[in-house]
Amino acid sequence: MLLKLSKKELEINYRNYGLDLARFIAIFLVLFGHSEELFPYFMGRELLKNGGYFGVELFFVLSGYLIGKILISSYEKNSTLSEIVVFKRFMIRRLFRTVPNYILFLILNLTLFSWFFGTKEFSYNYWFFVQNFAWPNLNFMPESWSLTVEEWFYLSFPLCFILAKAFLKSTKRSFLVTILLFVLIFVILRIEASFNQELVWDANIRKVVIFRLDSIAFGVLFAYLEFYHRKFVDRYFKLFAAVAFIMLILLFLIYSYGLLNSREDFFYKTIFFSLTSVGFALLMPWFYRLRKANGLGLLVVTYGSLISYSMYLLHISLVRPMLLKYGAPYMHWSLLIILYFILNIILSILVFKYYEIKMTNIREKFL
Repeated sequence: MLLKLSKKELEINYRNYGLDLARFIAIFLVLFGHSEELFPYFMGRELLKNGGYFGVELFFVLSGYLIGKILISSYEKNSTLSEIVVFKRFMIRRLFRTVPNYILFLILNLTLFSWFFGTKEFSYNYWFFVQNFAWPNLNFMPESWSLTVEEWFYLSFPLCFILAKAFLKSTKRSFLVTILLFVLIFVILRIEASFNQELVWDANIRKVVIFRLDSIAFGVLFAYLEFYHRKFVDRYFKLFAAVAFIMLILLFLIYSYGLLNSREDFFYKTIFFSLTSVGFALLMPWFYRLRKANGLGLLVVTYGSLISYSMYLLHISLVRPMLLKYGAPYMHWSLLIILYFILNIILSILVFKYYEIKMTNIREKFL
């Protein structure tokens, strides 16, 4: 009973199974991608790192697709409310969804986890989501870089839309212009950065806010197509998925090739990110229309989706270092991997059930 979620907590009837499946795939790609240290003798362990890259990129696009649907629907269906009121409601929902868990794990990293695993260099920038705004993230709470990218997108994209709406008047045109500006501006910033040989692909570009906001904008673009050109998407979503499948296989091979050579060139620092985002964005309409599974399959995917945020914050900060320090010297790697996934799942369910849901209930009082 301690780990069991009620029907109300699962909210299966109100959830989209396909998008939950996308989130489920993304979190397990990330978990595999960050498990390579638990595979000391596995010849292909370096390939596991691919999961970290593709899992986070899928999260970015999925996030854009979801918030794009929310924003477009909110502004089109609440025409009597001002843009600022809709923005306020949107930000309250986003902040209560993301910030409480972030603050909890930030405090745990500063206290309990530091006592167990040793202290790391910390900056007060972490309290304000600017630890990797235009500079590399520290080694403290390393998974937080992607959360910072998302938080800045949640803030900047609606504000840019409101500004565009003030000039263009049309909600539809304003969304399109804002999406295209985000894609264009941040690709240009990456292109400019790529000429600086001192900026490395991973720490200085991939994990820096001002170079990555376009990744989420590609998800918003397909939410825009869903809302304003639904018949077109209904007709071609299977073709989109087929193209995406081929693209992502090729991108996986290209990314793997970078393990043998280097990603410190123009293509990897600029176009490769955009192609990955387009590949996952093309998959979103297919995921959205995916027929709901039944029984155990539905339960597993729903559980995995609901606890994915907690798993993302737990696996690097607590579970992996705990197993490496207290388990690796005494256990076979196969047992370590099993424990790695079991502990992530159990601890994440506990955090979701006894903390995340409480924060959500508080959010509803604000709304």
